[in-house]
Amino acid sequence: MDRKLLLGLSVLLAIVASTACVSNPVNSTTPASSVPPDPVATTAPPAPAVALFTSPAPAATPEEAASATPEPPVPTSATHGLRVAYFGAGKIMLWTEGAGARRLAVANNVEQIRISDDGQEVAYLGRNAQGGYDLWGVNAGGSNPYLLVGADYLQTLQAPDKTIDFAFAPASHAVYFVTDQYDLHRVNAGFGSPATILEAGKGGYFSFSPDGRWMTLYRPNELVLARPDGTEAHVAFQFPEDYRWTGGGPEIRWKPDGSGFYVVSPTSPQGSAGNMAVWFVPVAGQPAKQMSYTGPYDARLSPDGRTVVHLNERSQPLEVHVVTGDGNDALFGKYANVHFMGWAPDSKHFLLDLSTDLRLQLPYLCAVGEKPVKLADVDDAEHVVWVDAQRVLYSSHALALRLQHVGIPSIVLDAEASFFFDYTSATP
Repeated sequence: MDRKLLLGLSVLLAIVASTACVSNPVNSTTPASSVPPDPVATTAPPAPAVALFTSPAPAATPEEAASATPEPPVPTSATHGLRVAYFGAGKIMLWTEGAGARRLAVANNVEQIRISDDGQEVAYLGRNAQGGYDLWGVNAGGSNPYLLVGADYLQTLQAPDKTIDFAFAPASHAVYFVTDQYDLHRVNAGFGSPATILEAGKGGYFSFSPDGRWMTLYRPNELVLARPDGTEAHVAFQFPEDYRWTGGGPEIRWKPDGSGFYVVSPTSPQGSAGNMAVWFVPVAGQPAKQMSYTGPYDARLSPDGRTVVHLNERSQPLEVHVVTGDGNDALFGKYANVHFMGWAPDSKHFLLDLSTDLRLQLPYLCAVGEKPVKLADVDDAEHVVWVDAQRVLYSSHALALRLQHVGIPSIVLDAEASFFFDYTSATP
């Protein structure tokens, strides 16, 4: 879903200045195609002729150059434009650019939702009447929902009240999922039964390479590299014994060609000089340290893996630091309250929540040497996701799902949505 980034932030500032998941469905046999479209927006905001951001590609390090491989073609369908799958008002919905929204299924208690790269399959997870979890699927063409993984299968793996993490493999309808037992399972959307790929303790929370040929698996203190079928599994990176993640594991930033990934890890106790480092881990070869800096354990890598933002929560007011690949640590600002909300696709700009009302989130677009610029045209924008170099999806007041082209008023995709959504944009 990457886009070429062509124009500087000066254009963005000028534009801004010129403008002031998931449950088991209730029994229903009504085909989705028979449900009339909801009265919501059908088209995205007009896009300018050029992108808003530009960032020259940095030179590759020797380790990166040695590991680089030609980027293989990724198969796509004939889907055009943006597709957004989301949950709201007891329904699984699909919004398609140029066509609007329509209901795919009736559902309740939805907690996660995913859409395949080609936009043809949607998977969603939620609690059933007994308090357990079921993973369901539905075809974007309007077929009736079907059970992918039932609570009877999941409760043999972990406690019935425990959730799972799941995702579609790239350019595939295969759904992978992991429990809190650090295992790995797979089920094909539309047909088949779930199967175990790696037993408990041998799998982990996963991240696919863009080409789908490799995946990282996190389990306590280590990252494993493996093929999607579980073969060629080997420990690729070892974390210090006292550095453990709860939940989904560390942030992984893959190179676009799938030749390796970046990860942050401590090298010495927190607070000591140069205690943190960014590493590049090739799929073939040994990890190579890219840069060191002094900071807390929590840090956020830019999409290109070359820059880190971290918040010094030991200081009052809170300090926001930006560390670049040459090791330069720049103090961006100090705030009484601040929350990091993610990177922009250009790996230069990032989002900070600078709201003075802790009940709301107000994302500001930030970069070293530039003044923060308000991103959204509403007073609350949560779960902000960049769908390309110019547009963001977000939930407002945990209800309205909005799409906004930076510097242009947002449009409401659905006024009765939720913050459980996922998107894809495939072109032939």
